[in-house]
Amino acid sequence: MGPKSADENVAKQQPVGRGAYLALTAALLGWMFDGAEMGVFSLVSRPAIKDLVGQQSEQEITQWIGVITGLFLVGAATGGVWKTTNGGTSWTPLTDNACGLAMGSVAIDPVNPQIIYAGTGEENFSSDSYQGCGVLRSTDGGANWTQLGAATFINASGSASRIARIVIDVASAGSTSSTILLVASQTGLWKSDNSGATWALALAGTITDLIADPTTAGTYTAAIGAVGGGTSNGIYRTTDFGANWTKLSGGLPTTSVGRVNLGMSASAPNIIYASVQATSSTTLLGIWKTLDGEIGRAHV
Repeated sequence: MGPKSADENVAKQQPVGRGAYLALTAALLGWMFDGAEMGVFSLVSRPAIKDLVGQQSEQEITQWIGVITGLFLVGAATGGVWKTTNGGTSWTPLTDNACGLAMGSVAIDPVNPQIIYAGTGEENFSSDSYQGCGVLRSTDGGANWTQLGAATFINASGSASRIARIVIDVASAGSTSSTILLVASQTGLWKSDNSGATWALALAGTITDLIADPTTAGTYTAAIGAVGGGTSNGIYRTTDFGANWTKLSGGLPTTSVGRVNLGMSASAPNIIYASVQATSSTTLLGIWKTLDGEIGRAHV
């Protein structure tokens, strides 16, 4: 058979996706109006990136958006939330007028990146770890913020909890009224079914970390890690959005367990690491690793 004609090759090519056309439109507007593309980009970038990189999770698509635009957010221990749109060359403070500047966690909605949550209070248990004022939420990319959970995270005396982690449920993400949120804090693990409007205690204790299984909805691993120790310190798993929890064992330490932090492999979420502080010396007791999602199989 001879070489195919140009017409045959063109006929075999995949059609250009709608997202790619939208991306080109945004680029054209940017060239014409110098900056207007950033307003349009938030609307057209998600379908465009899906066309270009194929089927990936909503969280991965959001990460691609950050890489392409050079847009990143940083929560400083005592300096608030900062934003860069040029890969870190320059930064803009976003929360200088908020109820607090001590930040423990920042989470961007994986479906609508204009929705941002900031957990206030620095849960590092040092003498200069400042308390927070609850959860802050922005629905316009950080331009304006609303305080959420004041009644939950601030007690009657004015003392406020410190937040270690905010996790957004991917399946319900993208809403300002029905997204499931979980917050790991000094006063427990709190859950909201309505984007932060109200909160309920899901797990008691000093929660020092929380991770979500990206492959199974409702499955979370949490760490209770009071630095002074305690019988409840350890690692817990839920498979029903926090309604029930099981304390994991299978090789994890049972004595001198202080603060616990968790890490999950981005490429293999069944691989989880746990670092454990020793209460007896306030140094590292060890790091544990699992290959099957059940912490404690190996001490590394």
